[in-house]
Amino acid sequence: MATRANWAGDDCRPGPADILFIIDASFCTEKHFNDSKATVTAIVNKLPIGADDFQIAVMKYSFDATMEFYFSTYTDKSDLISAIDNISPTMGPSYLDKALDKTKEVFGISSSYGARAQVFQYLIIVSDGLSTLRPEAVQGAHSLKSRGIKVLTVGNGEQVDQTELLHLATASQYVFSGGKEEDTTNVILIETVNTSCTDCLLKTMTDMVFMVDISKHQTVLQQTLDALRDLIYKELDYNPNTQVGMVTFDLTATFKFNLNQYTDRDKILLNSQIGLETTKQESNITAALTFAREKGFENNQTDARNILVLFSNEGWTEVDGILQERHALNKDNVLVVFVPVGRSADIVTVYSVAERASDVYYIE
Repeated sequence: MATRANWAGDDCRPGPADILFIIDASFCTEKHFNDSKATVTAIVNKLPIGADDFQIAVMKYSFDATMEFYFSTYTDKSDLISAIDNISPTMGPSYLDKALDKTKEVFGISSSYGARAQVFQYLIIVSDGLSTLRPEAVQGAHSLKSRGIKVLTVGNGEQVDQTELLHLATASQYVFSGGKEEDTTNVILIETVNTSCTDCLLKTMTDMVFMVDISKHQTVLQQTLDALRDLIYKELDYNPNTQVGMVTFDLTATFKFNLNQYTDRDKILLNSQIGLETTKQESNITAALTFAREKGFENNQTDARNILVLFSNEGWTEVDGILQERHALNKDNVLVVFVPVGRSADIVTVYSVAERASDVYYIE
């Protein structure tokens, strides 16, 4: 295999880059610690590992931060994956701020443990977003970002607080859910590839339908619309091969616009915001999901990933019906993501109907 030093012509391979994974090993992620390791392994599996390519370091944290291995420790992928598999939880409080402080040393800011000069630097935090000292953690992440380190967050745990993950990450497009390692990896591959090459452009087709509850229970509708606007903007910025549709619902569901109605981002953003207000009706989420399953993806692209994002804060009572429809959508290869917004949201019930905790994005 040719190395970068003797590569002839344009080198279209992504990298080189140093990636530090920080894994939450505290009490609150005890049941999901193996899922966190699986996330790291899945990302590593898609990257070329070596001194001329991607170097991986892993740190875990609880009461304190512990380095499992540094960037230069493993150059063989199989050895690296075995080392990840052997990491054990620590159990204790979630002091992410201590891990972020130690990160400066790992990236050679205050001393050098093997980070390379003039390479891309990434920090990937695998956490539930429930740090013991949140302000200190956010400040620590800000310090790293100001030094040019890209900070990505992956939500994983019993309950995932999206607010903290958003504050920690470099930008909202760097926030991911567990089980979506391909999206996390794509960001790194796209950013680290030679910009004169087109081989690694993201070409995955995505169809995304947003469903917004406008019933009388939605007391923070404007906050919901703000979050919706940000999600649409970042998704289209990240992957232009995305079709966006929108449905509003109370007792019944109707299209605001369907998947292939608008192709211009500004028109999509404008029509996602105008003419929306709450009604005096109750909310029927089961009927809304049925509508999405039967009609929402009628104009989808061939071989596209199908994603349904549902915004609702209503105290859900038809849990069995919601579960049945969510299962039916999953069988149709539709990922269902629930986004409760505001402090009045019934978070416990939302988690109970989602396929996995990482499919819930709570925005405070």
